[in-house]
Amino acid sequence: MKRNIIIGLLSIPLLFSTITACQKNNAESQSEKEPPKTFICNMLEVDNPYTLLIPATASETEIYAAQEIVTFFSSVTGTTLEIIYDANTEFSMNSNIISIGNTTPYEEAARRHGDIDLSKETLNIDGFVIFTLGTSVYINAYKERGKLYGAYEFIETTLGVKFLNYRYTHIPHLEEVPLYSYDKTYVPMFSQRAYLNTPVFEHDQLYTSRMRFNTDYCQLDNLYGGSTRWCSFNGNTSHTMAEIVPFRNYKVGNETDADGNPLIKPEYRKIFAHTGTGDNISLIWFYNGTIIDYCFTSGINDDGTYNKNEEISLAKLTIESLKSWIRNNPDCENFMIGQHDTESGCPCDRCKAAALKYSGGGRMVRFVNVIAKEIKDWMKEEHMDREVNFCIFAYQYTANSPINEAGEIPDSTVIPREDVYVKWAPIKTAFYYSPDDPRQNVKSEYNNLLGWQRVTNRFHAWTYHCWYGNSLWYYPTTHVFKDLMRLLKKAGVVYEFAQGPYYEYNLYQSDLDAYVFSKLCWNFDLKVQDIVDEYNRYYFGEDAFEDISKFHMDINDRYAYMASLGENMRVSNTLMKEEYWPYAITKKLVSYFDNAVAKTEANPNLSEKQKASYIENIERAELSPLWMRLSMFDWYVGVDEEKAQAAERFIAMGNKYGLKRYGEPFENSFENIKAKYGIS
Repeated sequence: MKRNIIIGLLSIPLLFSTITACQKNNAESQSEKEPPKTFICNMLEVDNPYTLLIPATASETEIYAAQEIVTFFSSVTGTTLEIIYDANTEFSMNSNIISIGNTTPYEEAARRHGDIDLSKETLNIDGFVIFTLGTSVYINAYKERGKLYGAYEFIETTLGVKFLNYRYTHIPHLEEVPLYSYDKTYVPMFSQRAYLNTPVFEHDQLYTSRMRFNTDYCQLDNLYGGSTRWCSFNGNTSHTMAEIVPFRNYKVGNETDADGNPLIKPEYRKIFAHTGTGDNISLIWFYNGTIIDYCFTSGINDDGTYNKNEEISLAKLTIESLKSWIRNNPDCENFMIGQHDTESGCPCDRCKAAALKYSGGGRMVRFVNVIAKEIKDWMKEEHMDREVNFCIFAYQYTANSPINEAGEIPDSTVIPREDVYVKWAPIKTAFYYSPDDPRQNVKSEYNNLLGWQRVTNRFHAWTYHCWYGNSLWYYPTTHVFKDLMRLLKKAGVVYEFAQGPYYEYNLYQSDLDAYVFSKLCWNFDLKVQDIVDEYNRYYFGEDAFEDISKFHMDINDRYAYMASLGENMRVSNTLMKEEYWPYAITKKLVSYFDNAVAKTEANPNLSEKQKASYIENIERAELSPLWMRLSMFDWYVGVDEEKAQAAERFIAMGNKYGLKRYGEPFENSFENIKAKYGIS
């Protein structure tokens, strides 16, 4: 995708971090919990020019972090800083250096500072430290990627650069660069974190790094400091069992039964083709409209131990397969034992009995506990001294915790081992509310979390943040980010994976939400509305800001109105009633963007390049209200001519910016919309 790195001519007050170096009146942008910052100097008016200092044997990441600072310092000021490799450089209170990593001056500066802790525990793995001593800036971290994050913090706060989304970076023109004091340890709320949007899904490593995400969905190369390593099973890190024990390996060639379903080798039928009392054989995957999962009691004794005497079992196949994956992926720390994306599990008698006694979730814990034990025993025999963890879903038919109806833990076999994490995925909730909100219509997901907390404190989370079947329809969730993140942190979640739409680039909401999520992960004291305002000011420009803000206010008002009427707020067509979105409202939502374009075009102080960029940003975002209005014409009466005009305008805008899909599944495509209205 093309990236627009825009040099902004507007002077817009900065919001973030410990300093606001590009504005003299920096107090407004301070966190309320932070003391006022001390002005040190104008970095462009010093006797000795600033230089970047990196270790003599600098890592690939340290070199890149220095290069990023040099690049953006030059873009902002026109001044190019020199990168110097440390050669026992003498420490001085008057030296003008930006030090990255363990340089000689850093060691002395840290000693004088006296309170620098770069431990894994203090920094929650990915954190970093920035402090000033004399006129120099020192950046260091536990992990290489933390050093790059520290460089980005300096670029954003001191230089005023804003990494807004995958294609647009705001870069101001500055005639002075005020340096204010730094003295802070930056710690992410979660050691792994990501908002899944299209650039993350498409493995845009630069964007993922600048958002300071650490995720299995876009694992970073060493240049960007690497990631917490997950095993990718042929590109799959979530519903992985299909690749750990691939169904395709156990078919009878290409033969099928009378119904056209693939035939399974007889000796493997008990794993893939489940037979329960009174049931016919059912195959996993999408056959005859039915999805059935693996037999997760296969190879597990009734007492929860491994049945080594069973010649062929799912447990044995999984163990042997994982040995190969672990051996061939020596840097991987995490291995997902992920069920299929289905609402029902194996229907065999043993699986049904296990689910009745232990719940679907408890049945899965018993399976993975056996797998983990056997793998760790094998690793010990093989003298493999490395960290390996396993993860399972609490999702769909495994959502229920192992706590029984009597409120008790059935037995110790349902308590996850210390190397097993549970990924809580509350997909049945209304995403408009935090799962623990009293207004939440589906309370079972939160109750399940409370149950899981009784058997483990090792969690990952997979949360949901849009209307997936209709992603161009604006469905706000940023207002619950803080409540949700607070809930997850309290539960012991170490990896928060917030899923947005991941199949279309032209989704203003997903880019904005990712920005808000990223900022909150690193500074939870920030106000969501302030982050939203910052994004919109820099992305759309000051001329458009007021109208874009009105759009958000109207959107929020409409959803608040729905909630006040008792709407359950779950994503479905019930949110599209004419009562909620009358003709005048959808017309007004579009008008805000039209007004924003007109005001931007009328500003004589903007360069043509900046003006064109702002207008493109506005028009891409306008696809959302245009789509909402077009969708609602199916409810409006007597406006057929306007409906045709709305279709023409939406399709023209979609063609202009390469729109492909408005939601999942794949049938929800832009091409199908064009076909519906007969417009190419």
